[in-house]
Amino acid sequence: MSSISDTLESFFDSYMPSLSSSLRENRLERMSLLLDHLGNPEKTFQTIHIAGSKGKGSTATFLSALLEGKGYSVGLYLSPHVYDIRERFTLASRFFSDEEYTLALEELQEKLSSFSLPSSLGPERPTTFELYTAYAYLLFKRKGCKWAVIETGLGGRLDATNTISPNATLFTPIELEHTKILGSTLTEIAREKAGIMREGVPSFSFPQREEAEKELKRNAEEIGSPLSFLSIDINKTMEDKIKIKSFTSSIVKADLYFAYTVLCLLGLIDKKDTFDLSHISLPARFQLARINTGKYSIPIVLDGAHTPDSALHLKESFSKVFTHRKAMLIFSTAQDKDYRAIADILLSFSDECFVTGLGEWKKGDPDMIYSYIKEKYPEKKVFLEKDIRKALIRAVRRHESRPIVVAGSFYLASNAKKTLEEDGLWEE
Repeated sequence: MSSISDTLESFFDSYMPSLSSSLRENRLERMSLLLDHLGNPEKTFQTIHIAGSKGKGSTATFLSALLEGKGYSVGLYLSPHVYDIRERFTLASRFFSDEEYTLALEELQEKLSSFSLPSSLGPERPTTFELYTAYAYLLFKRKGCKWAVIETGLGGRLDATNTISPNATLFTPIELEHTKILGSTLTEIAREKAGIMREGVPSFSFPQREEAEKELKRNAEEIGSPLSFLSIDINKTMEDKIKIKSFTSSIVKADLYFAYTVLCLLGLIDKKDTFDLSHISLPARFQLARINTGKYSIPIVLDGAHTPDSALHLKESFSKVFTHRKAMLIFSTAQDKDYRAIADILLSFSDECFVTGLGEWKKGDPDMIYSYIKEKYPEKKVFLEKDIRKALIRAVRRHESRPIVVAGSFYLASNAKKTLEEDGLWEE
C-alpha cells in the first residue's frame, strides 16, 4: 500500500464510522450542509447513480470504463474497498496521482477546520462515509470530470450519496440484506433502494424478484421516473464489440452488457462503437495471480464470493481457466451468510479445504463451518486453521500443482493478499 493510502486511511479512521440507526433520518440534511460548505462540488459533473444488492461495483466500473472509452473524463466512487482505500475514488478504475489525492485531502481538511454540524442533527463532526463521499466529489471536481458514476453505500433513500441530481438511476439485483437497517422484507429493502429515483429522470433495472419489481414500479410511478427493466441478452454481436478477459463469468458479463445497454439508451455511446476493456480487473472477483516461493509458482484465485450465486460463477470461471483440475480451497464466510450452500458449491471443484478465520474486522464462525464440511464430505481432506497466514503456508506445502482458491469473503481475500505481499510471495 502506498504512503498516500496510509495517509488517507489515517484521516478517515479518525472520524466516527457511521450514524446510529436513530439518527439515519438526518443523513441527507447533514450531507447537504457539508456539501454546501464545500461549495457543492457534486454540481460540477453529471452523474449516474447505482443502487442494488449485488453487482453494483462491477456495473459501475463498466459504466465508467465505457464512458471513458468515448473520451470522457469519468470519476468512479465505489464502496467498500477491498485492498486499498484509493479503490473508492478512481478515474474510471485507475488511481489518481498521489499529488491529486493529497491536494484534494488538504482542501477537505482546510474546509473542515471551520465546519461543524448542528447538534440537533447528531454528531457535530461528519462521519467517515459522509467524508468519503465529499472527498470523492472534491477529487472529481479538481480533475475536471465530465461524468461521475456513484455507487450507494447502504440502501439508497438515506445514503450520503443521495444528495446528487443524477442523469439516470440504475438498479442491480435486489436481495435481502442489512435487514436490521433496511427492513426485513424484499419490499421494504426495494423501497429503500428506490429512494434514489428522481422525477423525470430515467431509471433502469435488472430483472428483479416479483416483490422488488412491484415496489420499484410503485415508487417510479409515484415519483414520476420513467422506469425500464432490461432483459440482458449476452450474444456474439455484443461480445464482438467489447473485448474483455476470456474467463469473465456470465454474471459479470451481464453487469457489463447492462451498463452497455443503459448507455446506448441514454445516447452516450453508439451501438456501432467498439471498446477494449481487457485491462479491467475487479478486485477479488476471480482475481488471478501467483504465489512465488522461489521454488514453486502456484496459481492463486482470490474471490469474494459470499452468496450461492457468486460461488456458482466462481466455479464457472475456474472451469474455464483450469479445465479438468481441482482446487485447493481456503474458505471462510461471515456469520450471516449461507455458508452451507456456498461450501457445497466450492467443494464441488475442490478436493482439499482449509477453513480459516476472517480476521478482527468481520465476525465468522470457522468452527461451525469446519464441522459442517467435515461431516458432509468425509471423503475430502478438510483442515481447520484459523490463522490465514498459517492456512496459506500449509496450502502451499500441500498444493501438489493444484491452484489455490481463496473464497467466501472480501475480508478474507484482502487478508490473504496482504499476508502474501508482506511475506514477499505475491506475484501479479
